[in-house]
Amino acid sequence: MKPSRLLGFRTFSVILSSFLFIAVLSGCTDSSSPAEAGQNKPPVVEDGSSNTVEDQFSSIETDETPIDDPTEDEARTPAEKKKQQYVERLIAAHNKNTPRRVRSTPPVKPSTPPIKPPAKEKPDSESGKNTKPATPPSDQPKPSPTPSPNQPDRPKQPPSQPETPKPVPQPKPPSPAPDQGFKFNAWLPFWQQEKAIQAMEQHPSTLSSVNLFWYQLKADGQVGLMQYAEHNAKVISTAGKKGIDVMATVANTDDWADYDKGAQAFHQLIDTKADRAKLSDDLVKWVVQNKFAGIDINIEVIYGSDRENFSLFMEELSGKLHRQNKKLSVSVYPKTSEPGGWDGPMAQDWKRLGQAVDEFKIMAYNYSMPSPGPGAPLHWIDEITRFAKSQMPAHKVFIGLPSYGYLWSQEGRVSSLTYAKAMDLIKTNQAKVNRDPNGEPFFTYEKDGKKYTGYYQDSSSWQKKLELLKKNHPDIGGVTEWYLGSEDPAVWSELDKLK
Repeated sequence: MKPSRLLGFRTFSVILSSFLFIAVLSGCTDSSSPAEAGQNKPPVVEDGSSNTVEDQFSSIETDETPIDDPTEDEARTPAEKKKQQYVERLIAAHNKNTPRRVRSTPPVKPSTPPIKPPAKEKPDSESGKNTKPATPPSDQPKPSPTPSPNQPDRPKQPPSQPETPKPVPQPKPPSPAPDQGFKFNAWLPFWQQEKAIQAMEQHPSTLSSVNLFWYQLKADGQVGLMQYAEHNAKVISTAGKKGIDVMATVANTDDWADYDKGAQAFHQLIDTKADRAKLSDDLVKWVVQNKFAGIDINIEVIYGSDRENFSLFMEELSGKLHRQNKKLSVSVYPKTSEPGGWDGPMAQDWKRLGQAVDEFKIMAYNYSMPSPGPGAPLHWIDEITRFAKSQMPAHKVFIGLPSYGYLWSQEGRVSSLTYAKAMDLIKTNQAKVNRDPNGEPFFTYEKDGKKYTGYYQDSSSWQKKLELLKKNHPDIGGVTEWYLGSEDPAVWSELDKLK
């Protein structure tokens, strides 16, 4: 063979080999491969949300997740936008309640270490424990409730069996004055402090107390400020001058992003009698040092199996606070029966907590989160309130009502909606406002090929909720707003009628 022909053949072989290599490489990175074509991704339910509660948390809780908020002000600085995104994630994770949808199978978490099965509890005759006198079934505490079939199956790391402590003698909580009436108080978040000051200055006789939503309970049991929160002395001094009590809400917000991690951390703080004594002592000392009227415990990440431990802790904290003339409040998930449908409400024994606290705040909102709908339908509020009154003295019951709503796109929830934000969207997009049977206003519009739906609260929707409570439950303690500064200004005229 001639050299020129040999060279040409070799050149052709090299070119052909190159094409084959590129083809093989393309096949390896093809976008239609099983791993990237959705075969390994969790299925998406019809309402547009993830199929697990944990996936819902993770989808909003990472700092890298952008909030596609069409109302964002482009003029804001990057730091301001980052803070707003944190607030949006906080609002979305708060009271993460899904009353109409539960998960049937637990999520698979390869990174989670194997969970040891709980040791079988020996009968009292074998363990040497003293048996308690029989009491009517309705009065018996339920330290280890059996999960109902429709309970979302969060994986639980079983805590050790709680000991059976001797009853802690407690001073009797102060009895409410006969003319207590229907009170109004509110959670005051760190991102609405200026509006809160304005509300306290203009409506001091309507607002009985504020709960500072600034503080978080850390894994070591110490209390610190939430991310981006700042101690505002003007808020506290304004409340003092206007005769408004200041309560401090302490929440385990740092752990809302990872339920199991947070629940395990809180379990370590209340697992034994010594743990509960230390945590309660530290909290009482912190309340007294800061001269608060009391503390509002908002533990939203907790194992259902810690129900007994949580009740014991709150009972001990109650006695210690009352000896210092301080009040105890608790914020709880909504439910209409015991023990509840998943870990959060299952950990909250309404009968025992209701006896221990001065104010029992039920977060009766976020009824519709995965898809558009009312934030607090009237029938739901009524059912929750009736159940609460069957578990505790009615004057301790405070129904938490929302003054905000949510905006959804076709892909899912986009952002929270204050009244002012809703008005801006309606005006900008010339949207028509309608009302659902609960009196809650909603609107729809299209932008850039996407359809948006917004539900929010205004004075009319608040009027219906207040009328329902005053008519059916005039004996309860009152209502608590989530959150101060997000409301329709006209709401105050409805609240003034409560006096």
